[in-house]
Amino acid sequence: MIDLAALALACAPHVDLNTLTAVVNHESSAHPYAIGVNGSKPRSIYPASYEEAVATAQALQNDGVDFDAGLGSINVRNWSWLDLDIETVFDPCANLQAVQTVLADCYQRAAKKYAPGDPALVAALSCYNTGTFTRGVSNGYVRKLLAGTDAPKPVKVPAIGGLVKGSKAASAVASDETGRDHTAKQPADIEAQAQDVFADPVPDAMMTPHTLPSTPHAADRDPQ
Repeated sequence: MIDLAALALACAPHVDLNTLTAVVNHESSAHPYAIGVNGSKPRSIYPASYEEAVATAQALQNDGVDFDAGLGSINVRNWSWLDLDIETVFDPCANLQAVQTVLADCYQRAAKKYAPGDPALVAALSCYNTGTFTRGVSNGYVRKLLAGTDAPKPVKVPAIGGLVKGSKAASAVASDETGRDHTAKQPADIEAQAQDVFADPVPDAMMTPHTLPSTPHAADRDPQ
């Protein structure tokens, strides 16, 4: 059993731990040697050792099978641009570094199209799964990730005694009722308005080579 928190801190420090944990748990159940076979008959393989994982992946690769590997389910077609190979993809740290690379790239591009923060994060998670900012929302992938994250902390509502009658706070809220909405696009808007960043529809973001040499990511075996 790996210590994902410690590993994440050392190998993928630029991804929030809750976000990284949700991705890894969903993609591989935090199994460092997990292999997901894609195609018409998708299946998951959980080798018992590093050696078995490498041998299994080598056999699949020799047969021209499309598959994902490791903690973040990195697709075989993306190993090259992520500096991975059949041995390093099963190294937990190297795999998480690749996850960070993909998520960071997706997030940076999403933040330019949408507002930084939640809208960009939703688009980035979709990008990790499908290579687009929207399909990971419509196929349920992002929803499943959110369902797997830690429950939000309770919100403490401040005491009403702090408000003064006729305060600017009440006026501001009242004026917002009729004011024009200048808020950034939210996750629901992303589905309808985002333009796909990859040309070909693919079932997963790491399923297809990335545009930074060529197109991204990690395939889910069931429809996500």
